[in-house]
Amino acid sequence: MTYGESRKHMIGHFGSDCLISSLSRIDAERFYSTLSSTLNAVSASGHFRRFRAVFGFAVSQGFISDNPFAFDVRRVDVNESRWFYVDPAVIRKVMNFCRNDRERLAVALGRFAGLRVPSELVLLRFKDFDKDVVRVSCDTKTGFREVPVLREVREFFSRLPGGSEDLVFGGHSRTWYRDFFLRALDRSGVERWEKLWINLRSSCITDFSRMGYDEKTLDSIFGNTARVRRLHYVQFDKQRSYARVLADGDRIFSGDLQEGVVLQELLPLLRELLESRGG
Repeated sequence: MTYGESRKHMIGHFGSDCLISSLSRIDAERFYSTLSSTLNAVSASGHFRRFRAVFGFAVSQGFISDNPFAFDVRRVDVNESRWFYVDPAVIRKVMNFCRNDRERLAVALGRFAGLRVPSELVLLRFKDFDKDVVRVSCDTKTGFREVPVLREVREFFSRLPGGSEDLVFGGHSRTWYRDFFLRALDRSGVERWEKLWINLRSSCITDFSRMGYDEKTLDSIFGNTARVRRLHYVQFDKQRSYARVLADGDRIFSGDLQEGVVLQELLPLLRELLESRGG
């Protein structure tokens, strides 16, 4: 989403000859209502924030006296309906229908290393693979970092020819990544999902988060903050999470927790220890 897109929506609604000073609060509210009825909640919310910022700047510069967009709307940053957890077994099935190891490596780096595809793959060189990690270039969005990679990822990489300075993916255009992946999905019979590559990265980050790694480890691997991870990447499996809460709750309130048993056994020993010391 860009300011150019927001501008197109505004001109499409008000016309290119509309004076910003003529817009009222009612005009802005009706415009936002139209956006909300034609766009998804995330897009409508994002465009509204841009309008409010631009008109706020116009007020600060003295172009207008009041900001017609100075009202509150529910902020929506993520459309969770577009989340899709890509099971490892499913992605391995799709990889079997890739045409070569270069395509399989791209998919594996997205799903099992959580790299941003294609932005972080177009810059990878053979020298960036070192034993158990792949070094992500400092020219990307979040700077230099090292990401641990699975054995199968290393095996795909090891079968590719190239010198240390050569690009691993041979300078393919960004559309190549989407095109080959869609072909592999269709050949495998796996139904396409929304946000094709982003949901691979999201699934990887979700797996690592569920395994309980500390935030600094996750920051280092995936190159984003805990807030961004929770908001945009970590998928919430309500059924799985609630089942665990209920199971733990049953154990807590029934007195079956192992910690309670251990404590009961520990109390007599503690009493003996205190008595021996004259406590």
